[in-house]
Amino acid sequence: MSVVPTTPPLTHLLKRSDYDLQDAAHPNRLLGIWRMITGYRADYIWAVGSQVVAVSAKTGTMVLLSFLIDDVLARGDVLSVIPLVALGFVLLAAIEGGFTFLSGRYASSTAEGVAYRLRNYLYDHVQRQPFSYHDKQPTGDLMQRVTSDVDMIRRFLSEMGTQIGRIVLLFVVNWLVILFTIDAGLGWYSAVVVPIVFALSWFFFSRVEKRFEEVQAQEAIVSTRLQENLTGVRVVKAFARQPYEMQRFDQENRKHFHKNNRLLMMHSLFWPLTDLHRVCRHGGLHHPPDAQHGAADRAGVAGAGGLRPRDGHHQAPA
Repeated sequence: MSVVPTTPPLTHLLKRSDYDLQDAAHPNRLLGIWRMITGYRADYIWAVGSQVVAVSAKTGTMVLLSFLIDDVLARGDVLSVIPLVALGFVLLAAIEGGFTFLSGRYASSTAEGVAYRLRNYLYDHVQRQPFSYHDKQPTGDLMQRVTSDVDMIRRFLSEMGTQIGRIVLLFVVNWLVILFTIDAGLGWYSAVVVPIVFALSWFFFSRVEKRFEEVQAQEAIVSTRLQENLTGVRVVKAFARQPYEMQRFDQENRKHFHKNNRLLMMHSLFWPLTDLHRVCRHGGLHHPPDAQHGAADRAGVAGAGGLRPRDGHHQAPA
């Protein structure tokens, strides 16, 4: 009885499996990532394009809400217009949800495909190294590179990259809508703090990059200690070296704890500062606060946007 060869499932989603990842090496990390997604660039462009449509639909929802409050409620035939406005909300929500799903689908397809190709390449690369390389290279460091680092690239492509694009698009689209349709003063006011936020972010991420690399390197040392003890547990028990090995592991684990704690402390300082700037920025963006932005949005809307009617820039509907 002959065995019919079968094709593994979902192999049609894998693209350019023959691509040599050495060609992706570049001093500029963003350009290196762009080269790394060779074969998946069209999918990632579709993911970003879907985000554009989803963000536009979200902004349209805010504009429609403004139209409902400022214009529709001031009319006498509210009941005849409300169904059309409700239908508009439903259509915009469907568009936003559908294209957000497409963006996540294409971004995840890119991330998983690149991670799959990268794992295969790293495994092949490690297998071809001479014995002297494996004799000197810590096993834990290799495990850190082929697991945690690859997963970080996957997460960046599937989540962080598209979220960065979404944040930028939300600001640009909302800012343009406010600038040309609502109030130019509030629009320019919201743009004033953007350079400050960018400068603060640049300073933060330049510092946190070093901290993160220290944490990753220390995590590799902890993994090496663990791997060595699991591999040589019989030798350790034979010579009764358990207390000594426990002390060595505890020292490296404490170093990892302190370095990771310093990294978390930097995060704990950065996000409150950006929230403080967001108070000013979202006061100008003039959109309803959501669960993601929280109290900072409410304070900004009440503080900056609430002062505009006092100065006579907005008139309440009759």
